[in-house]
Amino acid sequence: MGNPNGVMHNATIEFSRSISKVTAEGLVGKLKRDLPAGALVMKLWRNPIWIDRHDPFVHRDTRLQVTADEKQMDLVVKDDEARLRTIFEPLVPKLSSRYGGNHHRWVNVLKPSSYGHQNAATVLPFNTFDRAWPRLGMGGEQIPIGSEGWVYPQQFKNLGQYVSLLRSEEAIIGSLERYGVTAQPLRARPDCEADA
Repeated sequence: MGNPNGVMHNATIEFSRSISKVTAEGLVGKLKRDLPAGALVMKLWRNPIWIDRHDPFVHRDTRLQVTADEKQMDLVVKDDEARLRTIFEPLVPKLSSRYGGNHHRWVNVLKPSSYGHQNAATVLPFNTFDRAWPRLGMGGEQIPIGSEGWVYPQQFKNLGQYVSLLRSEEAIIGSLERYGVTAQPLRARPDCEADA
C-alpha cells in the first residue's frame, strides 16, 4: 500500500518560523498515524509570498484565498466628535439560518479605501499577535487586521455590521504607543505664525 510510485496526491503543511521543529513534528505526527507513507509533507518555512512580483511568464507561489462573494459599497462615515463610525450590510451565505448561537459562522473582510477628504485611517498595522488594539468593532469585539483587510466575524443573518474608525492621528499615535513611543500631533505655535 502507500504511495510506492509517488504519483498519488499529497498534502503539505507549512509552519511559520515562530513554531519550533519539535512542536511541528509533534503536531504532524498525530496526523500521520493513519495516513499512507508520503501522503503528508512538513515544511518548516514559508515561501516569501509578501514580495510582490509581476512576471506573467513565471509561476510564483501566492497566498491562498477563499472568497465566496464580493461587493463594493460606499459607506457613510458619521463623525460625532468622540469617534468616527459607519455600518455596512454584511455578505451572507445563501443557505445560512438567521441565528447562529454563540459562535462565529462566517467572516466578512472589509478593505477600506478613502476617496476625498475623509480623516479616517484606512491603512492600519497588522494586529496578528495582539488584537486589543485598535478597536474597530462594537464593545469588546476584537477585529483581526491582516493583508486581506479587516476581518469581521459574523453570527447573525440580516444584521448590519458596526465599524468604529480611527482618525489618521489616532492611528499613528496609537500604533507608536504599542511600541512604547509617546507621540502627539504638532500644532502651530502662535509665536511661529507671526514669523511666517
